[in-house]
Amino acid sequence: MGWTALAQRNGVDLRDLSSMHVSELTEGSEVIFTDVPNGVVFKRVATMAPSHARGTAIVNVAKLKGHSMGITGCVKNLQGLCSRRFHQFCTPAHSLFSAYEPQYHEHFHSDFQAHVKALYAEHVTDEIPRWGRPGDYGGLWIEQWCQRTLDFMTITRPLLNIVEGIYSQDGNGFGVGPHPALGPHNVTSRDYLSNVVLFGLDPFRVDMIAHVIAGHEPGNFGLFHLAVERGLSDTVNPRDIGLWQWNDGDPTPTSLQRLPRQPLVSNYLRRDWAGLAEAEYHLCDEPYEYVT
Repeated sequence: MGWTALAQRNGVDLRDLSSMHVSELTEGSEVIFTDVPNGVVFKRVATMAPSHARGTAIVNVAKLKGHSMGITGCVKNLQGLCSRRFHQFCTPAHSLFSAYEPQYHEHFHSDFQAHVKALYAEHVTDEIPRWGRPGDYGGLWIEQWCQRTLDFMTITRPLLNIVEGIYSQDGNGFGVGPHPALGPHNVTSRDYLSNVVLFGLDPFRVDMIAHVIAGHEPGNFGLFHLAVERGLSDTVNPRDIGLWQWNDGDPTPTSLQRLPRQPLVSNYLRRDWAGLAEAEYHLCDEPYEYVT
């Protein structure tokens, strides 16, 4: 892809740190450990230096695209800062310890699986939309991803958060979607010329607006509810968010109604249980009563 030549021309020390175990890396110059206060899943997280080093500023540039977690956005994008194994937030909760080498176990709370299950039961009772989906890749899976993601967000404060949607993509984030195609899956995702760039200081608010632009209703996504519950956000309602359009270097107030839309279907928590028959790739655009 040309990265090696690009690095050589510019004197960049390009090493594949994400393929190396943390025990093989030098703490401080290659890997940085940060304790997670009151974490649900993590005790501490290892990130690739210089991320999380003192004096480092993070500019977070995400891509507007569908994923099993909804629309990827800024919050999910940040998990790529983590070192090997730590970055696999999407691992199903039931298999995490069995899938990881023993050297990683000490960095997780020993009771995290039980804790996640207890929180999941509470949130099903709270009627977070779609949370009741059963199975290994149902609501419990997304609960674990959310809690692990929010653990990381308690120690991660980007300077600026950007969603680049010049081109956007639907599907599951890995080139698979609802469109017929030749190939091993017989289906593919689709790219769209969306011509939009979002930016802001708060990654959760930027992501809520990204979901709106992608045709979804943010209240239908548990990540935003759990972020409020854990004190990382103060709203799940996109109508609470101040919006400006950038015109020739000047911001002009705007509204949700004036934002462009590019529907991006994803396979987030498909409603295919209890007699429901939602398509595998869909919009989560059902109305949500934010007053509740």
